[in-house]
Amino acid sequence: MASASTSKGPIPLKIVIVGDGGVGKSSITMALLRRDFSEEYDPTVEDSYSTQLSLDGQDYSIELIDTAGQEEYRGLWAETSAREGDGFVVTYAIDSQDSFELLPDFLHTLRKAKSPLDNPPSTLSPENTPFPFIVIGNKCDKPPAERKVMAQQGLGLARSAGGLFYEVSAKQRVNIDSFFETLVRAVAKSKLLHQEHISRCRGRMDDGLFNGNVAFIEQQQSQPSASTRGVRYGKDTEKASRGGTGTRNPSLAMDRRRSLSVGGLGRDPDELGKHNDSHSKSCGCIIV
Repeated sequence: MASASTSKGPIPLKIVIVGDGGVGKSSITMALLRRDFSEEYDPTVEDSYSTQLSLDGQDYSIELIDTAGQEEYRGLWAETSAREGDGFVVTYAIDSQDSFELLPDFLHTLRKAKSPLDNPPSTLSPENTPFPFIVIGNKCDKPPAERKVMAQQGLGLARSAGGLFYEVSAKQRVNIDSFFETLVRAVAKSKLLHQEHISRCRGRMDDGLFNGNVAFIEQQQSQPSASTRGVRYGKDTEKASRGGTGTRNPSLAMDRRRSLSVGGLGRDPDELGKHNDSHSKSCGCIIV
């Protein structure tokens, strides 16, 4: 990870990792903490870890929350960690179709925790998913024959809800630092805009509700007429979103030149690490 020094105080961020049991959430957490990979993690109820990151001249103090994937435990973190989280890692395993199909449920659990609405809409869209998140397809070191979810499917789901997307391997530490730095940048930007929004709208009852979704922020900033109303989540977002319909967001495009993916684009994981070039240790499709 980047190691730039700075005199600024560290910015606190809380990042919550969610997904089905067995997809590798704890392995991803341990990889972020630079601890050894293990196949023997016990099922997690909820674990909290602290780490530091210096990025773009700014220090961050980050609390990582590794949550339970089993349905009976989700309520334990949905009302606490999810509500307080600044950003989210929504995880599936590329060799498990079931874990991928559960992602909309996890996103809706987060949506209900973060939304001030009693019954938030479940449609996958940036307007209805008002928080920064990244979809992670773990275990991209698996042989192509074991892949059940194509990279394009993960990309499509992330894009539909306005999230970022990476494929990673916690076991081989592929794309771990990259995805985390990308998410931290997005979360920090969202948090700053939220603070500006609160300051700008202080004392007004009709200020709208803040939407920190990555794609929604980009859309608003590219449309001056909409951004003058602030970044919102609520009745104004429908009008704003119609103006962006059909416009491709360049930040939500698959970068094939940088994503020689295992399985999704046909690269054999047995070749990983055999060469010294930068692409030989890469897998997965990347959104930056």
